[in-house]
Amino acid sequence: MKIFSYLFIVFIAVLFIFLSPNNALAGNITTITVDVEKTKAGEQNWDVKGGAPDIALCISHSLVGTLCLPEGDDIDLLRLAECKDSYHCRFSVETPDRNFKLSVIDVDFLLNDLIGTGHCGRRQTCTVGQAIVKVD
Repeated sequence: MKIFSYLFIVFIAVLFIFLSPNNALAGNITTITVDVEKTKAGEQNWDVKGGAPDIALCISHSLVGTLCLPEGDDIDLLRLAECKDSYHCRFSVETPDRNFKLSVIDVDFLLNDLIGTGHCGRRQTCTVGQAIVKVD
């Protein structure tokens, strides 16, 4: 009988985990503002010809996985930027209630540059590598 009780508890826990992701993002549309430094950490330009970065954003959370904007779910495979040739970008996205991982990317033709990665949450301003990120 104890085995049945343990199995029942495990079943309920697993069911709860699989149902939670839908609730983790429900109704939390957030504006994320990204301001990127004028140069990389080594004082190099973001683009070969000295141009501003082409900004994309990836959000990761253990309950919901990774979402990249404007498209995809893999930093290395990003080929589109939300804001081309800009040091400032705004995103409107559904976010988890808790802290989540942010990755700010400069999308390039051959190899994307990671502007910064770190954790942030709603109603916070965070330094993420060479970017300041404000999550409303």
